[in-house]
Amino acid sequence: MRLAFYSDILGANKEFDRAVYELIGKKKPKIGYISSETDKERKYFKDVKDHYQQYGFSEFLYFDLDKEYRPKIKEALATCDAIHLSGGNTYHFLYHIKRREFSSFLREYARKKGVLIGISAGAIIMAPTIAITTLFKGEPEDRNRLGLKDFSALNLVNFEFFPHFGAQGREEKIRAYSQRCPRLIYACKDGTGIIINGKKTTFFGDVKCFRRGRLVGIIRA
Repeated sequence: MRLAFYSDILGANKEFDRAVYELIGKKKPKIGYISSETDKERKYFKDVKDHYQQYGFSEFLYFDLDKEYRPKIKEALATCDAIHLSGGNTYHFLYHIKRREFSSFLREYARKKGVLIGISAGAIIMAPTIAITTLFKGEPEDRNRLGLKDFSALNLVNFEFFPHFGAQGREEKIRAYSQRCPRLIYACKDGTGIIINGKKTTFFGDVKCFRRGRLVGIIRA
């Protein structure tokens, strides 16, 4: 399984970007972009395209699980060398993954096919649950607008991922959350991330680890 967890912003860590490209292992890879919600003007999709083109990506496929859902291009998505799970509202993203019964497709893709790249919300969703998103409560970019009740996610790893760690007060929130969480929590500032290639885990930038209410380590890469 090949996974990349990144805390926005794209391009903030060139070493991470190059490592993702090397993980894919093709000169001109094709990338599928799954939007957390409909991007009518393709603004965020264009930003992602511009970013990846710097590293040799040559083909791009936009895939929408929300208002522009087109199941017929699901087969084309499966042929991509990598799939980018966008940032945005985590609840909204997971709601539509469940609504379209898309979890099994993404799990199968990650286990047997290409590289799954998660940015912010997209990275949170690769964990067993998105419950850690409740720590963003009150922030407009991640409100549970659709009333999602089942927070179970893709369950591709045995840890939880917390992006945008640098904001004030978030360490105290993570400590409190980790007291009731049975898993290790990796907290990443923007520009830092994690790559998993089979049994090998590589960290980019300083990543903090929390467990049972305690900071148990800082991984300096």
